[in-house]
Amino acid sequence: MHGSHMSKWYTICDVIERYLLSSLLFLVCLLLLIQLATRMLGTSALGWTEEAARYFFIWLVFLGSGFAVRQNSHIMADILRPNSIGPLAIAWLIFVECILFAVSLILLWSGAELVLVSSNTSMVSLDLSMAYRSAAVPAGTAFMVIFSLSTMARLLRQLGDSRDGPEQV
Repeated sequence: MHGSHMSKWYTICDVIERYLLSSLLFLVCLLLLIQLATRMLGTSALGWTEEAARYFFIWLVFLGSGFAVRQNSHIMADILRPNSIGPLAIAWLIFVECILFAVSLILLWSGAELVLVSSNTSMVSLDLSMAYRSAAVPAGTAFMVIFSLSTMARLLRQLGDSRDGPEQV
């Protein structure tokens, strides 16, 4: 029962993230196309589109980083993944995940400070606080922290299972 609840939560989270990231990518592309069209037509009436696209892209990158951690497709997972599946390999993956978790905590803390510092300035074209742009850092890294903890818990369960009996990883 508990597993199916987590499976539903995982599926809902996955769908929301995919739609959100797809929408952000679509907005970035649309705004850049509008910017390109207005430049080709020789008008600068929509100068804000470039700045908006830049800030949506920042959100896309940081929210995408949380998605990559949850999907276990971040660069550390690709480069440092062992070829075997035994207890030593699982222990190595836990160690790598601990590094990712520590880096994510540092980014979360630094991102929160960045939001505070940037709240006193405003975006040039959009006349909004720069804190909206900067909030992408702690938002994305908060997801990284949560999903990294989830991955560590799963790996610790697998490590316990691999010590109890034959290879089941």
